[in-house]
Amino acid sequence: LTDLTGDFASGVDLAGQMLRAVGRVVPAANQPAQLTAVMGGEKVSGQALITKARGGVSAMEVGPEDLTANPAALAAIAAADQVVLGPGSLFTSLMAVLLVPGIAQAWASSPARKVFVLNLIEQDGETLGMSGVDHLAALSKIAVIEGPGTVVSHRGDFVVPAHLTAVNVLDDDALAWGWQVVEAELIDPEGDWPAHEPMALGQVLSNAF
Repeated sequence: LTDLTGDFASGVDLAGQMLRAVGRVVPAANQPAQLTAVMGGEKVSGQALITKARGGVSAMEVGPEDLTANPAALAAIAAADQVVLGPGSLFTSLMAVLLVPGIAQAWASSPARKVFVLNLIEQDGETLGMSGVDHLAALSKIAVIEGPGTVVSHRGDFVVPAHLTAVNVLDDDALAWGWQVVEAELIDPEGDWPAHEPMALGQVLSNAF
């Protein structure tokens, strides 16, 4: 579809029309990008390798050097009433988008209500051993994303896969990073793997903000 339309963003729009999708997917950039992370003091390139690596992410960058944000993405952020970050892979999904030049700046300057939906559990190979506060610290250090804003966190027990732990934040610790915390029952009780129940999460986002 990219070859047919002439660029990636137009190809995504066409795919949405063909699938009769509700809403619109707007790519952060309109050209191929390469993600590089510093893990354990060594550079690791590519989403798949970063996900599998060990050692913790201390720095990240997105290339090539001439990479620019998709104007449609910047316009969408500027016009939004609410901007929601997450849930998703902290470094290889969320942070990768924020590091596209112009995206984090658009978030910071947007008058929209800003929300970070915290993941339910650690991601093996990417956020293993990281608490919810560690997630906020990484957002600040690597993507320069801080409050004021709201962290949405699950409240309640659920079955956590072996070798992983649930991710939570403490209100006081979140406030230190400029975030308030909203807790709610968000787990999908029928999921084979811990996942947010879409209607429950949507209700929180609709009612609380």
